[in-house]
Amino acid sequence: MAKIIGVPFSSGKGIFSRKNPAKYGKLKVMKKRIFLFMRIEHILFTLAIISICSTIYFKYTEASKFQALLNKIEYAKENSGAIYKWESGTRDAYFSELKKTFEPFTFYNEEVDDCLTGFIFSLTNPGPENRGEIISTKYIQLYKLLYQQQQQLNFGYVWSLLISFFITMVSLFSISEKERIKKNEFRVLSIINENQLKLTREIHDGIAQDLAALKISIQNRDEEKTAFFADQAFSEVRFLLENTHINLNEDFIANLKNILFNFERHFGIHTELFLASEHIRLLSTNYRFQMVRILNEALSNVARHSEARNVIIRITDTMKGLHFIISDDGIGNRSLSRNDGQNHYGIENIKGRVAEMNGSVTFDFTGGTTIAISIEDFIS
Repeated sequence: MAKIIGVPFSSGKGIFSRKNPAKYGKLKVMKKRIFLFMRIEHILFTLAIISICSTIYFKYTEASKFQALLNKIEYAKENSGAIYKWESGTRDAYFSELKKTFEPFTFYNEEVDDCLTGFIFSLTNPGPENRGEIISTKYIQLYKLLYQQQQQLNFGYVWSLLISFFITMVSLFSISEKERIKKNEFRVLSIINENQLKLTREIHDGIAQDLAALKISIQNRDEEKTAFFADQAFSEVRFLLENTHINLNEDFIANLKNILFNFERHFGIHTELFLASEHIRLLSTNYRFQMVRILNEALSNVARHSEARNVIIRITDTMKGLHFIISDDGIGNRSLSRNDGQNHYGIENIKGRVAEMNGSVTFDFTGGTTIAISIEDFIS
């Protein structure tokens, strides 16, 4: 059983696999819900914009009506003597129009209505000698009441604008965030599909070597080698197929443990995992996927070439990233690192995956094989 040393951690959620119908069904349901929520948020955004436009329109309409009222009562105050001398029909029509203009302000405010009635009465009443002073007093009272009512309306307009603006911002943020999540989901699906295609080629290339060796041993009628390469190819196929479909919803370390467990079970080679990294939780889905495939490829090389008894995997932090080291105590086959036309696809696949992570890799074949990978500059 693989021995694990270090600090466990949770790597976060990944994405549902198409190979698991139940989980992929959940993904489809989740996408439908996101689409529904996006529709609701678009409706809220539209209503908020309508509310903002309506509030601005009514505010300026109210301001213009308020100014018209001030002009009318100012005119009545300044021309009170002339208005008093008008014919009764003309005067009544004027005051009727004045009351009609005041209706939006007096409908819900009895105090303004009473003050307007008193102001009109002072204009039509010949009254005492201080009639002008009474008219001015009523004018000032009416002006103050109108001003207070306008301030209350403005306060309501401001709050309406603030609430509508807040709803608009929340809706925009929610829509953009869900769009980002949706794009990220499709991006991850694209990465997984791309890597599945690469994995298919890698499996073909790796198994091809075992089958070629098996064919040669059969042609040479070497029963011992034939049995060895047949068992080797069978174990290799089972190991790779068991690790083909990675559930990225699981903890990253759980995936590594599962790979090591399958490797020990099929090849009888002891493994240890040393983990001393907090940075690993910051790896993207693509980086985690690449590291798992690198481990698969390295273990396949160990089983195929190294004659090792033990494999040690180390994951440790650096200032800007982490080190990922895979070492065994086998024979250390230096030819694996050369591009000499011998179809050593495993090493080339590892180099290609490291390059996709903008990392660097070195191979050491002293006293076994050590693959040292350095991944940096992925920490924001």
